[in-house]
Amino acid sequence: MTNNIEEGDLRTMKNTIVSCVLVGSFLFCIGCSSSYMVSSSPGADESFPTFNADAKGKRATIVLRDVRQLFAKDVIAGPDSTSFLNVTAGVRIVVPTREIDMIVFTSSGFGILEGAGIGIVAGGLGGLAAAAIIVGRGAGEEGLAYVFLPLFGGGGGLLLGVIIGGTLGHSYEYKFVREPTTP
Repeated sequence: MTNNIEEGDLRTMKNTIVSCVLVGSFLFCIGCSSSYMVSSSPGADESFPTFNADAKGKRATIVLRDVRQLFAKDVIAGPDSTSFLNVTAGVRIVVPTREIDMIVFTSSGFGILEGAGIGIVAGGLGGLAAAAIIVGRGAGEEGLAYVFLPLFGGGGGLLLGVIIGGTLGHSYEYKFVREPTTP
């Protein structure tokens, strides 16, 4: 057994690392947020009454079309106007719904679950890749490497995923369909 890394081993390690990064990035991107379109039209993702029921009592970030962000609570939306309690100023504000780009609600609880799932899968795959590299170089016991490294990787990924998922949360983005105006 030599300590020199051969060109084939280096290429295998590089490909494995790139694959783990791509899989981890894909898993991270499939979670994170849900988007809904709110409209008065039949067959829309969400109607205004459904949106208002979902929004009741929750804190939100309102992103206006001019990119300003307002921190809100008790949002009530309609086709023409949307009212909310501005958390920063402590006053109720009414804006035309057409001026709102989106309203975002964040759930830390669901973010923790997503982060845990993504972390355990990505960490386990990383541990499996590390086992393949170690066993491929002849530096480890095959059976133990394929059991313990994915377990350790999955455990570390789980812990990291819970922390990140709880911090970032899961975002629910609501956009409003521009309703046709009647003359």
